[in-house]
Amino acid sequence: MGRTPARASVRVQHGHDATGYTPAYLNHGRELTAPHELPPATTAEPSTIHRRLEEAYELVRVNLARAFQRQEKHYNLRRRAWRPQVGNWVWRRDHSLSKKAKDFNAKLALKFIGPLE
Repeated sequence: MGRTPARASVRVQHGHDATGYTPAYLNHGRELTAPHELPPATTAEPSTIHRRLEEAYELVRVNLARAFQRQEKHYNLRRRAWRPQVGNWVWRRDHSLSKKAKDFNAKLALKFIGPLE
């Protein structure tokens, strides 16, 4: 039986869903090369790289704003705006911490306190 050669590195060819760019491009201004590939013969001028990165950052800001709006729409799909009225009975969520000295285990504690007026 033959063995599958181990990969030296895994390279992501496509950009991030929200930004549209790979993290390597946003950090270094170019896509990284695999270990078996030759580096590019010529490099761009620093001013050109800086201009391209500024344009990419602006596009990333726009893409992230769109992604936030899409995610917000799905997150708030079934959310209901509700405010308790004075005199309503409500339950309050309790975030208790475990205390070894008092033999208290938060995992076994009640999650809500109430009803409160």
